[in-house]
Amino acid sequence: MRRSRLPFAIHFATRFAALCAAFSALALAVSVSASASPALSLAHNFAPGSLPDRTAAKFAEFTKSAADKPQQALRTVIQRGPSGEEGDNLARLRRGQIDCVLSDLAVFSDTGSDRYRILGLPFLYSGPEHALSILDGPLGEHVLQHLRDEGLELLSWHYLGPRMLTANAPIHSLRELHGLKLRLPQDDTVSAAWLALGAHPRQIPITELPTALRRGQVDAQENPPALIRSERLYEHQKYLMRTNHQPQPQLLLCADRAWKKLSADAHRQLRRAAREASAWATRQALAEQEADVRWLVEEGGMTLIDFNPRGVERALSGLARLLAGNEGELVYRQVRELR
Repeated sequence: MRRSRLPFAIHFATRFAALCAAFSALALAVSVSASASPALSLAHNFAPGSLPDRTAAKFAEFTKSAADKPQQALRTVIQRGPSGEEGDNLARLRRGQIDCVLSDLAVFSDTGSDRYRILGLPFLYSGPEHALSILDGPLGEHVLQHLRDEGLELLSWHYLGPRMLTANAPIHSLRELHGLKLRLPQDDTVSAAWLALGAHPRQIPITELPTALRRGQVDAQENPPALIRSERLYEHQKYLMRTNHQPQPQLLLCADRAWKKLSADAHRQLRRAAREASAWATRQALAEQEADVRWLVEEGGMTLIDFNPRGVERALSGLARLLAGNEGELVYRQVRELR
């Protein structure tokens, strides 16, 4: 009797269907893997809960909601190098160890551009709107191109708060700055300005600042109230001077190496998310700065001192040309004209 071929046919059909399904799944997985953008890493060096830390989290949140694919979500990490300064993360960015950073205007000293170092001078800006406006218009276009030439893509910028002076003695005027041992970030432009104002600058990593204050290695330091609070510097200083010497802008930068790997859609999504995060950060900074000052006085035990800036502009006149020649003087004048 002839054996039926039906069981074999069923078995073959079942195996064929399973193979087709497996092949389809594999093809889909390869397709998704090829089209998905890897998660970008964003590093900063600020304390957990600080405004920059919350801004980084907001950027990650907005990026995730804006991304077409979950794999494009941003992962943020707090990275404090040996000195705890932005320069540590900028160096890691250039080495390809991270993709994005939060940085202040010290990035222009890091890139070695003399003319744009001027943007980090204290007592240059009239307020937050003025400080943020430098990256708009013709001057901003030149600045953005300079950063691209240095391998950095500027995604957005925002306001972090007004930098203020703290010390263990009240400082009311320019005269009382003379001889002051002042801790400053590792930025030669900023140091040159305070030296011209009569202080004795000391470039000390922020990780070592509390110890330096406690031991009397420096008499004073300067930072936005939010960071004076989050870094607990009020524990080592008695007086808070309302110098408002720099409305602190902060930049959200991406390495050109990472940027070029992304699609045009990913560029659009990241820029939108970055701008939303920066707009949020500026609103928070404006809302929180006076609350932080009140907290430092009422809870932190500091005494608030009004500072008279009379004579500061004269003391700093000519510094732009001294630091960066005619091109630096031109940038300085362009910034002043935006007031």
